[in-house]
Amino acid sequence: MKLINIKKELNISLVKDFKEKLDPDYIYLPIEIPKQDVFKGEIIGNHIISVSGRVINKNIVENNFMEEIKPVDDSVQIIKKLFPEFSSLMGKDIIYINCIDKDPYCYNRYYILKNNKELVIEALEKVLDKFKIKLAFLVLTSSQEDIINDIKEFITYNNIKFKVMDDLYPIGFCDVLKLKLNISGNMSIIEVEDLLDVYSLIKKKIINTEKYITINGNNVPKPLVLKVKLYSRLSDYLKYYHLENNSNIVLNNSLCGKIVSKDIIITRNTDLFIINKTNKIIEEKCINCGLCYRVCPIGINPLKKNNKCIKCGLCNYVCPSKINCLKVGGNNV
Repeated sequence: MKLINIKKELNISLVKDFKEKLDPDYIYLPIEIPKQDVFKGEIIGNHIISVSGRVINKNIVENNFMEEIKPVDDSVQIIKKLFPEFSSLMGKDIIYINCIDKDPYCYNRYYILKNNKELVIEALEKVLDKFKIKLAFLVLTSSQEDIINDIKEFITYNNIKFKVMDDLYPIGFCDVLKLKLNISGNMSIIEVEDLLDVYSLIKKKIINTEKYITINGNNVPKPLVLKVKLYSRLSDYLKYYHLENNSNIVLNNSLCGKIVSKDIIITRNTDLFIINKTNKIIEEKCINCGLCYRVCPIGINPLKKNNKCIKCGLCNYVCPSKINCLKVGGNNV
């Protein structure tokens, strides 16, 4: 497995700006809402209502800015439904909390830790106790070490420790992290966001309605991490920027993410928007160098269809012919 320090190669700097923007006028759900008035924290299907207000046009909620919260009736069932990986945690020897962002341009988890140091430890202690887990590791990279000392002062359990990984891409992908940590049957990996969401359900019977996102790229005057409402639109936040027309907005992955419009709706799976100036890439003929195969962290041939592909885009990054290896192999869907 050959991982690459993309942050160093591309000279990617820490995003230094963080803001909360939790007051959208509207949220937009991908399903029809079968009622007129809704409350923050209600769950319809698998979708979380993030504001209280009135439903207009069947799936749009107009925010009344009253933040009326509806606690969930059965937090155990909600955890099973939205966070199924927690159902298998009981009695595990070790859990690893993944605090590493997937993309080198993304800094959501850095700010989640920075802004919620005490809460992360409180949540982890509760989960260890509730699920009878012996040991937990907070997994970070060497570029996050500045916040480790800040977190340490809140640790009261001897069974919470740190695991510091080299800052190599794509270490933030759980499939890659499992291989690097030699995860066996009685161990599990949990994303740090899921840890906090489940803790909120256990402690308060309230589900999180907010999301951290990073806006970055060479056409962004000031890269920014935002805390926003679920199901708001990206365009609600781009109004603070004066972007040039010749821009592409790439979702979640700077190496192989799909191009989206500024009206895309932010969901629990939204992490990163890369906004770059339009740049025509000229693909050349494959020279059969094998670089794409040698760097694949899963050990597959990216030029052939394989359902093990994690869509990290490392093959695209190293290709000297600038070929979209994922597209050629049919692994981009």
